[in-house]
Amino acid sequence: LLFLRKGVLVAQPFDPRARTLSGEPSLLGDVPASPTSGANYTAAPPATVAADGTLAYLTEPSINTRLVWTDRAGSAVGAVALPPGRYLQVALSPDERRATVVRLNSRTESSIWLVDLIQGGATPLIQAAGLNDSVVWSPDGTRIVFSSDRDGPQDLFLKDVNSSEPEQPAYASPVLFKGASAWSPDGKAIVHYELTAETNFDLFVLPVGTGEKSKPFLRSTAAELLGMISPDGRWLAYLSDETGRFEVYVQSFPVGGRKVQVTTGGTAGARSSQSVIWWRRDGRQLGVLNPEGTRILGVDVEPGADFRVGPPKVLATVNPHIIVMTWTADLQRALTVVPESGAAAWSLTFVRPWTAAIGRR
Repeated sequence: LLFLRKGVLVAQPFDPRARTLSGEPSLLGDVPASPTSGANYTAAPPATVAADGTLAYLTEPSINTRLVWTDRAGSAVGAVALPPGRYLQVALSPDERRATVVRLNSRTESSIWLVDLIQGGATPLIQAAGLNDSVVWSPDGTRIVFSSDRDGPQDLFLKDVNSSEPEQPAYASPVLFKGASAWSPDGKAIVHYELTAETNFDLFVLPVGTGEKSKPFLRSTAAELLGMISPDGRWLAYLSDETGRFEVYVQSFPVGGRKVQVTTGGTAGARSSQSVIWWRRDGRQLGVLNPEGTRILGVDVEPGADFRVGPPKVLATVNPHIIVMTWTADLQRALTVVPESGAAAWSLTFVRPWTAAIGRR
């Protein structure tokens, strides 16, 4: 059985009759392209093997990226000066004067940089071991919460962006995969998701500064993730594949109950741990990335006691070269990560015989 372990291809003996693995995985050393840009945790097939012993896989181009502002037409309206690097995630501060970007150093190492959107330039904020990503800003813009797998599982950490003091643990557990997606407007709670074998992705609420444990908000056999809290703090928009494909739903918050389905034509799903849902500042419209990733759909909402939604309508066009993006609170501009110079070519790698690499490091 061939599979990825933190981005590197490994092989392990498998008994097809007993459907069991045996022995230890052998590191092959090959680094196939990840199905999602920058994602290291995936069950998607990383390679294919022919009966004659030929192994084949795609190799992703290692290209630098840059930050670009785009308007609703998908046109570039400005660039942000950054040191050369491969940036894969971006998060806007509440006042939209700063941002964080995740810079990929290798398939197993990434750092978080603080970007000045007014003057330009970036400085390293988190340079710890492992993958450090999935940044969410506090509502007052003084702190961030982020994920790091420096100790094995992805755990949550808090960092004061205006201080040189090191980050502090916010939430740790044996669950391997988890990340924050929203911080409540009153600053008292962080919404995060976890992935388990029993119930897929689930949503949790972590109280901030109280010492209380994280509590489940939505837990089912469906995948629920990337919850985004409304500006008034009363509703949570999130993704769920309970119908067989990802759709956007809204539930009352912080206590779930009333549930409204927002989309019926699907969404793009999660992309590199980045949201595909954005609330407008007044809480009366949601921006949703369509299934093809080519349009932002605007959904008008009435956020009162009887939460109501209108039909989705095209709000903006997405430039096809965009890797990830986040939108300003008025849903007028997007801060996007794009390749430094157009689209780069991928390559197809063949290895024969691939079994010669078993046991060799």
